[in-house]
Amino acid sequence: MSLAPVLLQSLKVNAAGWRPGSATRCALVLGLVLIGGSLLGHPSWGVAAAIGAFNAGLVSLSGVYRTRLRTMLQVCLVTFACALLGGLVGTSLPLAVLTLTLGCLLFTAYGEVAPAAATLTLQAIMTLLILSGLRLPPSAVPGTAMLVLLGGAAQVLVLGVLWPLGKYQPERRAVSLVFAALADFVQGWEEPAVKGRGRAATAPQMVSRPFPANSTAGRLFPDDAPFRDAAAALASVRPGTWRSSHSELRALLEEAEGLRAAFISLGLQPWVRAQNEQARLFRRVLVRVLTQLRLSVRQGEGAGRPPVSSGAMRALRVAAHRAAPPSVVAAAPFPSGPVAGQEGQSSPFALALDLLERLSLPVVSATGITLTEGGAPDRTTPPPAPRLWQLRPTPSQWQHSFRLALAVGLSDLLVRLLALPHGYWLPLTVGLVLRADYLTTVTRGSARLLGTLVAVLLGLLIGLVHPSPQADTLLVLAAAWLAYALLQVGYAPFSAAVSLYVIFSVSASGLSQGAVAEGRLLYTVLGGVLALVAFLLWPIWQAGSARERLRQVAFRQQEYAALLLNAGGPEGENRVEAARIAARDARLAAEGAVMAAAAEPHWASHAAPVREFAQPIMARLSGNAARLVALQLALRSGRGSVDTTRAALETSRQVAEQTAKELS
Repeated sequence: MSLAPVLLQSLKVNAAGWRPGSATRCALVLGLVLIGGSLLGHPSWGVAAAIGAFNAGLVSLSGVYRTRLRTMLQVCLVTFACALLGGLVGTSLPLAVLTLTLGCLLFTAYGEVAPAAATLTLQAIMTLLILSGLRLPPSAVPGTAMLVLLGGAAQVLVLGVLWPLGKYQPERRAVSLVFAALADFVQGWEEPAVKGRGRAATAPQMVSRPFPANSTAGRLFPDDAPFRDAAAALASVRPGTWRSSHSELRALLEEAEGLRAAFISLGLQPWVRAQNEQARLFRRVLVRVLTQLRLSVRQGEGAGRPPVSSGAMRALRVAAHRAAPPSVVAAAPFPSGPVAGQEGQSSPFALALDLLERLSLPVVSATGITLTEGGAPDRTTPPPAPRLWQLRPTPSQWQHSFRLALAVGLSDLLVRLLALPHGYWLPLTVGLVLRADYLTTVTRGSARLLGTLVAVLLGLLIGLVHPSPQADTLLVLAAAWLAYALLQVGYAPFSAAVSLYVIFSVSASGLSQGAVAEGRLLYTVLGGVLALVAFLLWPIWQAGSARERLRQVAFRQQEYAALLLNAGGPEGENRVEAARIAARDARLAAEGAVMAAAAEPHWASHAAPVREFAQPIMARLSGNAARLVALQLALRSGRGSVDTTRAALETSRQVAEQTAKELS
């Protein structure tokens, strides 16, 4: 797979993630502390307090209320501790380098095994780097750290107690972004089919060939980040507080995960990417249906109401019949009956339409009860999340943690030996850019470089007018507001906003804005280069792990199918749900490995063999995942006969078993 389209994809923005209202809430406290510092005649005090408020505000934008409040408190305490520790060791070269190296090692390892804590660990590393790099006088460190703590505490008070987010708003937003990601993936089908593949593909043909190189604007799969975020948001709900609205969102997320798996296989069929009017109409109508789903979930229109209107589904039926080849339509009659009873039940076309058809009906909860407004809450609880002491980093996670710690520590040592002014931006960039795989390192580095370049140019232009100290304070506040609003829009615009925030914050402290901006650009470029060099010197290629990850997917799907065949009752439903989540997580990990391996250079890995076997098998397992989700939903709603459903489940189990044997 060419790296160029992937780089373009990394710069793509998600307009659905724009959050001006939430940004205004988060920026309120920053405005108060910044203005307060200016009125007291000590702008640097306001800037220090704004560090804590800014970090606490970032983590307030995701998660359910209790989890959000707990995470904000954790960020306050961790930021305070890192500010105090970083300030105390900042003037000592050996202590600073050693503290940064050990801190990066431990925080990175924790973030690798607990993705939900990734933001917390990243903020801890950033605070440690910045406060140690400022090299404050020892007498000023305790006061600065206390200001950081007070700013964070003020943010917790406002956002967690006085002005919290609306009821279920973060959960609904997270699930709505899942459907936005699916719509974005379908829009990528507007690309023409690969030359020589104009005929409709049969199911065996579909899984026996590699993905087209230009699949969905360089993406082989829909973006998995919204799915992970939504799953983490719902998983953070305490079992005793599980409500009917949470059950509705959980059921919608299951439907969306089935659609995601079906779309991966469906997108390989040439007729879906055809440039005729019928195919274009089908894609447009499908995007409209997914957009309606996103808006319906986001607005929380109430349980018991279909997320998709009957009119939208009728339009999709007509468009699907006109666009698909006759052989595909004949194998998947629509409206669909029980998926287990159809001859074409293995077709991704039939699976996708069946799952969409379900969304034109009232959502069914995990206990099989149709949700009604004001009805009894569903008490079937999700499996509990693992505790901190149960987390065990894998060898590859430890390897990446050691690599990142050494890269940050050595770059900080270089900066201190050369006595570079504001040189802490160099190790900071290394820590932000260097990721576990080559693909993310390159794409994240490109996005950060572009965002920083834009911020530097804007900072230089604004610096030409020599803004007053009061104007500097307003610029810091505006940059913080932009960072909050752009957090879920894209990494490049978010990086630009954060860079502006740092530039204006330093300027508000009394330093030259131009020098800060120019230095940040230089250190960002050098940091990106050093991150890439560190990866090439100590590579962790994903191609070598692709086969084992795919085998784990097959094993997990076998367990999932076996539990669907045998489990019963609320306890059995919980075991099935745990198996579904395990199969989903394994599949997402395998997708990431296959995607990363496809972008790795041929001379440095086994990327070519991965294209030959991993991508077709990934398509097969994705189709099997969609079928298993559809069958679980059919069992839950009572659709179809038990015998036909069990026969289809046994077929899915055999597909997973045979795939595991192929990969052994």
